[in-house]
Amino acid sequence: MIRQLILSAVTIAAGASIAVSQVVVLNSPAPWLTLRNDSVVAKAQIDTALNKSKMIKYTLSSVIGGVTKVIAKKDVKVTDVASDAFIAKVNSSVLGGLDYLKIEWSADSQKAEILPFGILALEKIPKTALVQIRKADSTASLKVIADGLKDADFAKIGTHSYALLWNSKALYMIAKKSTDTTVLTFAIDGKNGKNAFVAYPDRFIMIKQDSVWGTHYERKILDSKMKYADKEWHNEISKEIIGDKIVVTLPWYDSGIVPFEGRQAGIAVFVKKGDNTVASVPDKAQYYIPGTWGNLELSK
Repeated sequence: MIRQLILSAVTIAAGASIAVSQVVVLNSPAPWLTLRNDSVVAKAQIDTALNKSKMIKYTLSSVIGGVTKVIAKKDVKVTDVASDAFIAKVNSSVLGGLDYLKIEWSADSQKAEILPFGILALEKIPKTALVQIRKADSTASLKVIADGLKDADFAKIGTHSYALLWNSKALYMIAKKSTDTTVLTFAIDGKNGKNAFVAYPDRFIMIKQDSVWGTHYERKILDSKMKYADKEWHNEISKEIIGDKIVVTLPWYDSGIVPFEGRQAGIAVFVKKGDNTVASVPDKAQYYIPGTWGNLELSK
């Protein structure tokens, strides 16, 4: 019994030693972080007893289309257990989606890299008009809802026309029938985080002619390139064809949104042809960067 206790104590002590043996712990930037300006500051905790050189070497790089380019290198003298070091300005107000930043550090014999992180400087993003979504009668049938829409209620994007309505049950995406083989896509950021990268909770609803489906994405980096893989989304999205309209019903419990008048969320509408974006609303929206999307508000 005594031998077991001694062994346990030695094991715990060894584990603790390993846990605290890292010279530098970089608190910021962190993986998947969205910076709100283009100044990169490395915030670190340092084990000064292990950092014999009293120096941390940083390398900040951008990775655009899988190609890495060094932006800046900086040697920072360590004078305390905490260090906030300005590394460089990136000179970009939007960087994310398929591209990202990374920072590498080295101290004595140790080194590591933190990736990915991006930039979405909100004050430099063009302002877009708030999309007011009118409330429909919760007791009305889909036919009554669809038939109540006039041509003036529809917005155009490329060759497609669409309208949005809501009630206590669901968000409704109504598209006029089209022979166009491009995909009309509604992207919804329920948390409205205005981030530099699409995240798993972001929802995408696609309409291609009379086919409707939903997806969300798993993100990862392979061979330095950012990849977004379609993930199965178990949902109860439904469609009904009413005259010349396709009515898509997204139940709120599938959206991540709690509905009430005045509730806002991020939204963008895209026309996609394969991996290419043919058109978007807002017109500067980028598919994999929710921070460039617009805003909807559930109105009366």
